[in-house]
Amino acid sequence: MSGKTRRLGLVMLLLGVLSGCGSMLPDRVADLDPLWQPQTVAGEVYLVPTAGEALAHRIQAVREAEQHVDLIYFTWNKDLTGAYLYHELLLAAERGVSVRVLLDDLLEFEDPWLVELDRHANIEIRIFNPFHARKGGWMARAFDFQRNKKTLNHRLHQKYFRVDDNGFMVGGRNIGDDYFGYSEAANFFDLDTMVKGPAQAQFDANFTQVWHHPHSRPVAEVMSVEPKDDQFRTEFEALKQAKPELAATIEASVTDLAAPEFVEASVTPIFDDLRKVEDAQPYFRDRVERFLILQDRPAKHALVSTPYMLPTHDEFEGVVNFIERDASVTLLTNSLASNDSAFVGAYYNKYRKPLLEMGLEIYEYDNQAEHSDYAVSSNTFYHNKAMVLDGQMSYVGSSNFDPRSDHLNLELGLMIDSPEFAQVLEDYLLESQRHNYWHATLNDKGKVRWQKGEQRVKHNPNTNAFHALPDWFFRTLNFKSEL
Repeated sequence: MSGKTRRLGLVMLLLGVLSGCGSMLPDRVADLDPLWQPQTVAGEVYLVPTAGEALAHRIQAVREAEQHVDLIYFTWNKDLTGAYLYHELLLAAERGVSVRVLLDDLLEFEDPWLVELDRHANIEIRIFNPFHARKGGWMARAFDFQRNKKTLNHRLHQKYFRVDDNGFMVGGRNIGDDYFGYSEAANFFDLDTMVKGPAQAQFDANFTQVWHHPHSRPVAEVMSVEPKDDQFRTEFEALKQAKPELAATIEASVTDLAAPEFVEASVTPIFDDLRKVEDAQPYFRDRVERFLILQDRPAKHALVSTPYMLPTHDEFEGVVNFIERDASVTLLTNSLASNDSAFVGAYYNKYRKPLLEMGLEIYEYDNQAEHSDYAVSSNTFYHNKAMVLDGQMSYVGSSNFDPRSDHLNLELGLMIDSPEFAQVLEDYLLESQRHNYWHATLNDKGKVRWQKGEQRVKHNPNTNAFHALPDWFFRTLNFKSEL
């Protein structure tokens, strides 16, 4: 497990314990967002096929930038790939390119890299919804969260990468070794979609709104750390010298990068409403559901991919809607062993059987999954956030199927109407990966059983009895709505 993932787990535990363990989410307002209407436009889309190419496309795009780069990310690791992309942004800024980076503050503290980069005349870095506690570690931050929970509970979970007017990239990936198959500890199986066409104007408008929101603060107002002379470049060089083979692999991936093969599609951007940070209403989910209703073609089959599968108010409303329309549902998600959040795994463990009893086909990702495109072998987590309906309509974006994405995080996504793209996405998520999933089913006695190839097990795969106590403890904390 990556260092940042461990720290995220620790802070969630502290936040849950010190905030009284749970919080009540508001009921969904009837006719929540009556004025919103989807804006569908023609476009071209391309699913990036490998983890290494996902980083390479970003590096290549920044190297070719001429005017501006706009980025939004939830986390950005201080490892080799994180530094590599920061360095490319710095070089672009030195060529006169305008660079704007917006980061959520949950996993940021006092970062000299950000302060130093922000001092460049062509780089602006803002921090979304910053904590007051900049020092004192996770304990100080947890107490800060308790004092200011109503505000700090809302995080910026969007992921957006845009260079000039040449298109943009959306998906679930954050920035770090573990998102591009380069981590020796653990890697995420995730996806990115490159998009070209007039939809960029809608994404630009969303970026502008979030960038100018009062919660988005200049990093110089948030962080007081004073960087050492040329600290970022010095530490970037040290990272490359510590891992010369990995640095060479990254550079070779850019040199060998093939041109993307875009397919035509009708695309519909969907964004959260910024009112969410005040009223905690599920604007994003409401808009996705309204879009699907307006299509007036009820799905017969839904392939749902999410790393975290938790109900809101103890109901899987979206899944129930499909089932009530006699649609079959296939769920791709983490197994207990592969979940990067033990808290989510503990809760999902409770709901697996009811989901199977509802008729879902469930495939759970193996924590020892094999991906030939990863530069190193390590444990793996599932992080794809996507959906495919009837092999025609697809969704890709930042939102999970959980209460936090519904009510607390700001999310974005893209609906893609294209059978060609839907086939590529379904193959990427499932057909080419069947060897990496455990198929969960109920036997004739109503007991959950798992099978992968010739392997059959009666308990959560790759776990042992020691998982039972922490699972009980996490559920006892009762902070499902914080996850």
